[in-house]
Amino acid sequence: MATGCFSAAQERISQPSTACWTVRDKNPSPLGRWTMQSERPSAKAPAPPEPELRQRQRTTMTGIDTNVLVRYITRDHPEQYKAAKRHLESNCTQEDPGYVNVIVLCELAWVLTTAYDAASEEVARVIDQLLRTRQLQIQCRDQVRSALAEHRDGRAGFPDCLIGHLNREEGAGETVTFDQDAAQMGRWRELEW
Repeated sequence: MATGCFSAAQERISQPSTACWTVRDKNPSPLGRWTMQSERPSAKAPAPPEPELRQRQRTTMTGIDTNVLVRYITRDHPEQYKAAKRHLESNCTQEDPGYVNVIVLCELAWVLTTAYDAASEEVARVIDQLLRTRQLQIQCRDQVRSALAEHRDGRAGFPDCLIGHLNREEGAGETVTFDQDAAQMGRWRELEW
């Protein structure tokens, strides 16, 4: 059985592993046998579905909660891991993908960081892997990808980067915060108190 960086809750992560979360057959992936999109920068994201397909997806697509992804990735609860694996690998297909919304991604980043002591780059690798998984439809994929790039530049945590990108997408000229790190990003302003 393959293991990932987060193989057990008891084993806290102290150093990021360069071998984990790679795609294809190079190293085991916590995302199992799911098909990944190309890693090449020139690869284009698939076109948004046509209106009829979006309507069909609304009736057949299954939303995935944070705890299901956490169990699938960390494998720290054997029974729940098996149930998550069985559901995700049997029911989430390229034709009928599982749906992961941005709240789930933010919760996932928080859980991996706080409960599993995952390093920032490890969290980024997990989110990147999810983005490239064809059996998942990620809400606001382009904004998530941009936020991930900003996060990897070390400006702030992934959730803050995503908040900023989503706010800009909706027309916010700036985002106000008490977080000094987030305030260093473009279009953010620290509130004085």
